[in-house]
This record gives sequence, structure tokens and C-alpha cells, in this order.
Amino acid sequence: MLSTVSSVFLALGIILITKWVYDALIRISPGARLPYPPGPKAMPFIGNALDLPTQDVARVFAEWSKKFKSKFLIPCTVQEHLMSE
Repeated sequence: MLSTVSSVFLALGIILITKWVYDALIRISPGARLPYPPGPKAMPFIGNALDLPTQDVARVFAEWSKKFKSKFLIPCTVQEHLMSE
């Protein structure tokens, strides 16, 4: 029987290998990846989490919508909100 630590490492290994295989398959399939919409450059692992506003969220998203000439789709736990000009 595997110990708890060994089980965790095994699970992490399976997740990483699955992600690697998925990414490899996506890369070789033509047209599978759509281009990202315009926006600020994301950082590895955390994406744009540090760019998200904490106050006056609607105003900031409206400004970004004008700046990047794009609409924002904001996923929430219950529903999605689409913000535009």
C-alpha cells in the first residue's frame, strides 16, 4: 500500500503527465487553439490575478474595454456577466 506522501506525488505526476499530453495534442491539431483576445500580458502560473481590481471594478473593466477594444466576460459562481461600452 502506498503511503500518503507517495499517493500525493503519484497524483501530481499523473496530473502533470496528463497536462503535458493534452498540451502536446493541442499543439499538433490544426486550428484547435483560438487566439487570445487583446489584453495585458499574463504572468506564468498566476496569469493576470495581480491586475484584477479590488475597488470600483465596473469602472476599471469599462476602461479596459475601451483600452483593449474588447468586451469582458466575467465568470461568476452563479452566472456570467458581459461588460461592454
